[in-house]
Amino acid sequence: MPTPTTSTSHGGPAPALVTALPRVCHVCGKSETKLNPIFRCSRCRIIDYCSTKCQKADWKAHKPMCTEAEDDAELQLSQIGENIYTNLMPVVHHMLQSAFIKAFNLASLPESRLKNEIFVANVDILVEPVKNEDLTALVAAVQHERQTGGQERVPDALWNVVATPQLRSFVPSQMRPGEEPLVKRTLLMKDFMSPKSPPIVALGLVRMFKGHTKHGCEAFPCMIHEPNLELAQKALREGKRKFPVDDDLSFANAVLRIGTSSATDPGFGGLGTKLSTRDKKVIKDYAEDRHVAPGGGDIPWQSPYYGAWLLRKRFVEIEVSAQNAQAAHIPDKQ
Repeated sequence: MPTPTTSTSHGGPAPALVTALPRVCHVCGKSETKLNPIFRCSRCRIIDYCSTKCQKADWKAHKPMCTEAEDDAELQLSQIGENIYTNLMPVVHHMLQSAFIKAFNLASLPESRLKNEIFVANVDILVEPVKNEDLTALVAAVQHERQTGGQERVPDALWNVVATPQLRSFVPSQMRPGEEPLVKRTLLMKDFMSPKSPPIVALGLVRMFKGHTKHGCEAFPCMIHEPNLELAQKALREGKRKFPVDDDLSFANAVLRIGTSSATDPGFGGLGTKLSTRDKKVIKDYAEDRHVAPGGGDIPWQSPYYGAWLLRKRFVEIEVSAQNAQAAHIPDKQ
């Protein structure tokens, strides 16, 4: 049985604006406090326990999933979420607010619903190479390795490029049993809000998942600020076109890539990292066309190739970017 590792939601300096929800023991349901930290399985880094007693009691049931979900990633979901919110709050959090406003039509909801409901979204994360050319070179090298029967392998230098998390989906969901009290308790934390923050008019809950595994998630509150909602309400009154949620994610992802410099100097976002074994598998699956569903359509999240299906969005972004760049250099015929 793996040795548990201490991993509280509030380790290190207090976050400026937001933190993960307090964790809960998978066995007995006891929630995390500053005096009673929750321990995380050191192998899968997903399941939480309040004690070795609870972990031992769960080991027989947990062992199959633990082996399947084992991940050697440098960045865990809790680190990704807290860095996105605290270090890149002005831009990325703004785009997440915009995604909530659009996905749940918050601009058209009555004030009573905005005040009394918590809006929940599942967000899939993939860790991808920062540079587009690194990703395309990796896919080409994997395909070449396959074509040569493994005689010409992917150079290690390509696998060791700088990578960063990317937001690859935003799917409306519903509150789970036990989540609402944790959200409300987090809102009462003294270090939760900055004195300069604008008024909160609605509350979202972001559940972050890694796109390459169906096990485990981290949840973070997402405050919808009054100026952002008012801007959306004004656009609605004026009949302006509403851009899709994917545009918000694409902009947020661009900021995340720009904010990452190198694996040794994490950069503005604190999210510079290397590809884990599971991240590499997602790229290999994409290169082998496993992102294409039989008969077309979407690949369900339960599929082992769901991550590869999500990765296709990056290549769509690359293609659109190339088309825009080409269009910008086409001389005006007039």
